[in-house]
Amino acid sequence: MNIVLVRQRPAIGDAVLLSPLITQIKKRYPSSILTVVTDDTYLNGALTVIFEGTPGVDKVEHSAADQWTTESNRQVDGNIPPSSALPPICVQLADIVLDCNGHFVQFERDHGGKPPYGIAEFWLRHHGYFDETASLLPQHRIAKAAQQQFDHWYFQHVPLEMHRKPLVGIVLRAGHTCRDYDYQTLAPQIAEHLYSCGYLPVGIDPVLPLAAAGAISAQDLSLDVVAVLLQRCQLVVTPDTGLLHLAQAVGTQTVALWGIIPPPLRVQDYATTVVPQQSLGYCCDSEEASCRCSWTYQRWSCLKRLTLSMILEAVDKTLEHPTASVAPEEGSNMAQDYNNLQRNSNMQDDNRLVERVAQEVMDRIAVRDRVADLTNQALKRLKQRQSQHACQDRLPSDHTKVQPNRKIILRHFRSPGDVLMLTAAVRDLALSYSDSLQIDVRTPFPALWESNPYLTPLREEDPAVEVLDCDYCDHPLISQSNYQPYHFIHAFRLLLEQRLGVTIPSHEFKADIHLTDQEKSWLSQIDEITKKPGTRFWIIASGGKTDFTAKWWDPDRSQAVVDHFRDRLQFVQVGAVADNHVHPPLDGVINLVGKTDLRQMTRLMYHADGVVCPVTMLMHLAAAVETKPGRPQNRACVVVAGGREPTQWEAYPHHQYLHTLGMLPCCDGGGCWRSRVVALGDGAEQDSSLCLLPVASPSGRILPACLNMITAEHVIDAIERYLNYEHPPQVNLQSEINLPVASTEQGVSV
Repeated sequence: MNIVLVRQRPAIGDAVLLSPLITQIKKRYPSSILTVVTDDTYLNGALTVIFEGTPGVDKVEHSAADQWTTESNRQVDGNIPPSSALPPICVQLADIVLDCNGHFVQFERDHGGKPPYGIAEFWLRHHGYFDETASLLPQHRIAKAAQQQFDHWYFQHVPLEMHRKPLVGIVLRAGHTCRDYDYQTLAPQIAEHLYSCGYLPVGIDPVLPLAAAGAISAQDLSLDVVAVLLQRCQLVVTPDTGLLHLAQAVGTQTVALWGIIPPPLRVQDYATTVVPQQSLGYCCDSEEASCRCSWTYQRWSCLKRLTLSMILEAVDKTLEHPTASVAPEEGSNMAQDYNNLQRNSNMQDDNRLVERVAQEVMDRIAVRDRVADLTNQALKRLKQRQSQHACQDRLPSDHTKVQPNRKIILRHFRSPGDVLMLTAAVRDLALSYSDSLQIDVRTPFPALWESNPYLTPLREEDPAVEVLDCDYCDHPLISQSNYQPYHFIHAFRLLLEQRLGVTIPSHEFKADIHLTDQEKSWLSQIDEITKKPGTRFWIIASGGKTDFTAKWWDPDRSQAVVDHFRDRLQFVQVGAVADNHVHPPLDGVINLVGKTDLRQMTRLMYHADGVVCPVTMLMHLAAAVETKPGRPQNRACVVVAGGREPTQWEAYPHHQYLHTLGMLPCCDGGGCWRSRVVALGDGAEQDSSLCLLPVASPSGRILPACLNMITAEHVIDAIERYLNYEHPPQVNLQSEINLPVASTEQGVSV
């Protein structure tokens, strides 16, 4: 059954309050497909955001407001209305149509502004779904992409020293001016009070900032990101606006600021309400009369009677904090109490300081307990996953044999670094089943497979040939990389174990690259450039692919490394020339950017003494390509890693892997795996995976905070330690070590 709910009226709060109706519809028709037709032109698609996050909504379709003709009293179980009254998309989709436009406004007027129940219950009764067990609380689901965007905004706008402060939102303006309180005066005072109590006040408004000490402003956020902000707040102080209901829908406490419109009309029992006195003069005749203000009349003298002391009393009560000693208005019956508090201000300040320190200690204990609880939960999930996937590493003995003469073509079409790691899995598979298995590959980089002894030419057209697509992302190992003790080199091997139903022992901790004796005998490109055979050099990479700018280190620091070793080391800069590659040129180096193909790069690595690079193919190639005779067994490599990838997933034992894991909140639980530092606006999916803590480096470039923590001196020290291999420091054992003198009397000899 196809059910269509139409909501064109541009009101966020009313749309949120439709969620109880949608819940009951899905309860009655659990197998139905419920589509909401709405106008996506209102507030940049705000209604679409609301309905996409409403539980029970299967699809959201868009129709311009001028395509809808309102018909009242449309029944959920009745016949479909005439097609002339519906947007064309409803005619195509609907078995049942629910018109949720405008009825409640007329209902308010019919009941003199005081109906016996609120909006949520009205929709249930109007469409015949109300029963005493129906929940009237709105619900909203948070999108994962919105959480990532909020995290990015949060780390950009909130200083690190304030991250422990719980958030309290202060909505400045309502959607209609007749519902606005005196936010210009009251909002800064509310914020200062909250800040003094240890909270971080956040002003929520599309344009206006919250001008108060210790406060931050959430401006220009999309509605889905605002929903995340509301969810992260401990409390939201707001007038009668859609954000009041959205805050409740995401489970956040609210303090609602009202005029004469009865609060139960809109919020049922889920908000702490602040209502001024009822004797307001011309705008209401008696307690039974409704407010005569309209959206355009713009008279709100009732809301101007809200005082700071009234609001703070409700805020402190909701937060379970004692009400602060705020000066009441002149003539208030609180004046005498306030004067007494002022006379004892020193004692009050001391007590408040003690309370704040005690609260901070309790907060830290709560955080510690919460971390311990999350750790225990993660360990339980890990044990469950390990038991579920145990067969991936240890298969029964009857699955460890490959059928004779089995022919397999492995296909993989990702980056050269990924293909390089596939070479290790092919080697391990071939060495394990060399007598019964023939292997061939299809990848975009045949240069990595030249001279490979483990490949046999096979044709895909051969009916005896199996073709397997090998994408390591299909194996759960990549998503478990932050807490599983596995290196990237195991990803393809375990995937092939799963696909082929065999065990594949790991043979070497490196990728598999083969150079012929002839290739090794050739002069290097550097020898040809310098005209000096045997020139020693290090490879350096600056910049990288625009897909992953979160890997880029500051090129000025790369330049500082080159300058430090000038006249001691020759650096060779490498990189590809392509639309998605950026490699800022360095001075004092041999520039081979765009001047090597993949095979030439492999031969260049053979002649290199060491490598300086981010997490990229070069670090894996440095480990895979053998070193020249007479050189150290393992090639030196300094990897400027930061906090993006987990150490165990990328690092090799003989590399200097400079990371910041556990040093920042964004990589405390492992690598963040974010793609870019800031959005490039090119429509790529990487724009939705942004660094959570971008900072401006001394050079003015925007870097991830993790890479900004790695200085040129850190890289220089790492290189210097490698240079000690050929010139180790001399130690005079006799002068540096004081050995004990032998004592013959006690029968002890040394």
